[in-house]
Amino acid sequence: MEFPVQEHSDAAALFLEELRSRWDRCRSLLAAFAPEARGLMVFNRVNIYYLTGSLCNGVFWLPLEGHP
Repeated sequence: MEFPVQEHSDAAALFLEELRSRWDRCRSLLAAFAPEARGLMVFNRVNIYYLTGSLCNGVFWLPLEGHP
């Protein structure tokens, strides 16, 4: 999965690696507990922050496969 990075630093790379790890864990749990689901829709600000690193209002869609 490619994710555009504007800053090429060790910290940015580590952050993206952590996000991908969180996405993979969510996808694994989703596939195990709701195999008919095509993704996860997140509305809570804290959970959006956990999955994106951005504290904002809105909705985040994490598809079972592919780029969010």
